[in-house]
Amino acid sequence: MTRLIGRLWPAPGEPADAADTQERRNALFFALEAPFSQLPFAIGSFYALFAIKLGASNAAVGWLTSGPALINLLWMIPAGALVQASRSYARPFALGSLLQRLLLVSLVAVPYLPAGWGPWAMVAILMVQAFPYALRNLAFQATAGEIFSPRTFNRHVGLRWAIMSSTDILTMPLVGRLMDVIRFPLNFQLLFGGTGVVTILAVWLILQLRVPAHPKRDERSEGAVERPSRRLLWRRYGGFTLFELGMLVSYLSLFAAVPLYRIYWVRDLGATGAWVGALTAAGSVGTMAGTLVWGRLNVGRRMRAAVLVASVAYFALNPVLTAALGSLAPLVALGVLVGFCGGASELSFFDRMVRLSPRRQRPRFISFHNVVANGAAFLGPLLSTTVADRWGTRPALVAAGALGLLGAAMIFALGYRKTPDEVEQEEAGAAAG
Repeated sequence: MTRLIGRLWPAPGEPADAADTQERRNALFFALEAPFSQLPFAIGSFYALFAIKLGASNAAVGWLTSGPALINLLWMIPAGALVQASRSYARPFALGSLLQRLLLVSLVAVPYLPAGWGPWAMVAILMVQAFPYALRNLAFQATAGEIFSPRTFNRHVGLRWAIMSSTDILTMPLVGRLMDVIRFPLNFQLLFGGTGVVTILAVWLILQLRVPAHPKRDERSEGAVERPSRRLLWRRYGGFTLFELGMLVSYLSLFAAVPLYRIYWVRDLGATGAWVGALTAAGSVGTMAGTLVWGRLNVGRRMRAAVLVASVAYFALNPVLTAALGSLAPLVALGVLVGFCGGASELSFFDRMVRLSPRRQRPRFISFHNVVANGAAFLGPLLSTTVADRWGTRPALVAAGALGLLGAAMIFALGYRKTPDEVEQEEAGAAAG
C-alpha cells in the first residue's frame, strides 16, 4: 500500500519507485486524509445560507468571513512560533484538526438560541474555531514542505487537492439537496453534527505521517555571529516580501467577492440549497482538474505567463462575469472554468511561497503569509458588503474584479525573484571563488 500513490501518480518520465519509501508512505496517508480535511471546509459554503435563514443582515454575513480572519491576524504569528517549536509538525496538525472539528459540532445548538442571537452566535463560534484552524493550517503547510522534495511537491500536493475537490463534487450536490428536503433547522444540524463526528475519527490518519526532524535555530550561536546587512537581507528575502505584496492585493479581491457571491446567488437570483450545492460542486470539478493538470505540468520558462493567465481568470474574470450573468445556470459553467484556474493558481502560489521561505524559519514565514491572507479576508468582506449595501451587489462584484486584475499583474511582475536557497548558493560560490 505504501507504494500505491507513487505507482498511480508518477510524474512524466519519472520511475514509479523514484521517491523513497518514507515519502511514498507519507504520500499515501496525505492523500487518504484529504477528504476529511475538506469536508469541514466545504460545508462553509452553507454558513451564509444558514445565517440568512436565521435572519442575518449583510453585515453579519460579512462577519462570518471577517471575524475568523480578525482572529487569524492576531493569532497567526504566535501560532507559527508554536508550530516551529513543536517536535513534529504532525502534532499541531492533528491537535488543530481535532479542536476545529469539535467546535463545528457546537453549531448544532445555534437554532435553540433566542431570536436574533443565532447569526452572531455563529460568528462567535467561527471566531473561536479560527484558533485551532490556524494552527492546523500552518502545521499542514509546514508538514508538506518537509515530507516532499521540491521535485515531487507539486505532484503530491496537487493530488491531495484534487482528492479534496472530488470530495466536494461527490458530496455538495447531495448535501444541497438534503438542505431542501429536510426541514430547517434539522437539515443544518445533521450537516454540522455529522460532518464533525466523522472527521474527528479521521485525525488518526494525520498521526501516521512521519515528518523528519526539522532544523532549529541556535539562538546562542546566532547571537555571536555578525548580523547580515539590510542589503543582504533584502537579497535573500526581498522576493518573499514582493510576492506577499502581490498576494495581499489579489486576496483582497478574492475575499471581497466571497460574501458577494452568496448574497448574489441567494438574494438576487433566488438560489436554493440545491443550487448552492451545485455551484459549489461546479467549482470543485474545475479545481480538481486544475490541480491534477497543474501538478504534472512542466512548461519551464512559460510557467510564469501561464500563472498570469490563470490568476486573471481566478481573481478578475470570475466576479465580473458573475455580475454580468443574470441567471444561475450559466454560473455553473463559469464555476468549472474558474475552479480550474483557481486550482492551478493556488497550487502555484503555495509552491512559490514554500520555495521563497527559508527552511530553518519556514513556519514563521508561512505564518506571515497567512497573516497577509487573513488581513485580506478580514478587510475584503467588510469593504465589499459596505459597497453592496450602498450601490448594489453587481457594482461591488465589478470593483472586486478590477482589484483582482491589479493583483494578478503584481504577482506576475514581483513574485518571481530568486529564492533564499538560490541566493545562499550564489553567496557560497562567490566566497569560494
